[in-house]
Amino acid sequence: ESEKQVQIPVSVSGSRSTPFRVFWRAIDDTAKYPDDYPIREGVVEWNSTSDGTRFITVPVNDDGEEEETERFRIELYDAQGANISRTAFACTVTVSLLTK
Repeated sequence: ESEKQVQIPVSVSGSRSTPFRVFWRAIDDTAKYPDDYPIREGVVEWNSTSDGTRFITVPVNDDGEEEETERFRIELYDAQGANISRTAFACTVTVSLLTK
């Protein structure tokens, strides 16, 4: 299998004086861990002077066969040094790997 990846942006706004982090986890939908994506959780970090967007990078497995579009969810949790907006709490990632 070859490995491709998806990147999910996580943005921050507002001023802060300390570093902070937010943890994330992938939740199966039609895409299944570890067959379709080999990483299930991680952390996104900002230092006290950084601003803007960081990315959650999730490798997706491409077995070379044409498949239906598959989905998994990314959920943010356990923010340390920051608050998570309830509207930015989770998202659904749709992956379509087509071969010719």
